[in-house]
Amino acid sequence: MAFSDELLDLDYLIYSSHKTGTQTLRATLRQNGFRCLHFHGLKNIGLEEGDFSPWLSAYREKHGKPMKAITVFR
Repeated sequence: MAFSDELLDLDYLIYSSHKTGTQTLRATLRQNGFRCLHFHGLKNIGLEEGDFSPWLSAYREKHGKPMKAITVFR
């Protein structure tokens, strides 16, 4: 399965429930030169059910390290 460069070249993936300040977190990371995406569900980042684990494997294979994820809940 092929994944977009946008998904494979992230520094951080930010997952949250709604209304938790993650838009501010994303903006701060981007202002400091980090590539990140914010999402509430897989469809928000262009993935379907069953794509997440293969995507994490592809990321690890490309970068030699796991994806850094930030989760925010209230």
